[in-house]
Amino acid sequence: MLITNERAKLLWSNARDSIGHALEHFSGLSRSKGKDYHNRKWIILSVHHSAEIFTYMLLKEFDENNRVFYKRNRHYYPGLLKAIKVLLHHNFAKNITVPEKKLLELFRKLDEPRNKIIHGEIPANVDVSIMAMALVGISRISQKRCGETADDIVQQYPTIHKDVVEAIHWNKIEEYNNFIKSFIHENTEDIYIPQCPSCGAIAVVDGHCEACFEDLEEIECPHCKENVLIVSGYPFAQDCTECGKEISV
Repeated sequence: MLITNERAKLLWSNARDSIGHALEHFSGLSRSKGKDYHNRKWIILSVHHSAEIFTYMLLKEFDENNRVFYKRNRHYYPGLLKAIKVLLHHNFAKNITVPEKKLLELFRKLDEPRNKIIHGEIPANVDVSIMAMALVGISRISQKRCGETADDIVQQYPTIHKDVVEAIHWNKIEEYNNFIKSFIHENTEDIYIPQCPSCGAIAVVDGHCEACFEDLEEIECPHCKENVLIVSGYPFAQDCTECGKEISV
């Protein structure tokens, strides 16, 4: 599954630079409590660029000399929406997983906010939820295809993913959780997946929530005696997901 085409590898180097830039601005947005449109602007531009180059990378891996890369007999890059259309063509269906198709469909939503910034004013209070989802999706697929995650790119701990998820607006959480579910069930279709007590997503794999990136542990509730999940290292009492009573940790 790893990228092998040399030109695709060069495109990944370009994409990962924009991914790192976007991640830095997600951290800046988190520190500013979401009130900083400078960070929002560069999140939109950097995520769009990383998505565009990532799409070219996949297409180059599958078909290096596809005609979409040529115009008047010269090599060129066609733009995000055109590259997505070609990638989703039935000729490449066998090469693209269901989560990757969902990610490419999500990429379609990145053009409009990017164009508003490039060709006009920065929209006030622009929602960067879609950019956050796209970046998490790129990180998941890059781990499989390029051997690197967002954490590898910025070498930051605790995980910078939490800053990205924090930027997802409340009305997009369900959409985000369903998006993550498609990645999880790609390899764990017949395995029971617990619900995260922190974010509510059915996304806990091996003691880690794949949606909000919290580490979890299983304990016995002292009140109802049921085994329940709690957030590891959380310094305050947490509610039991079975009986609702507080569990002191």
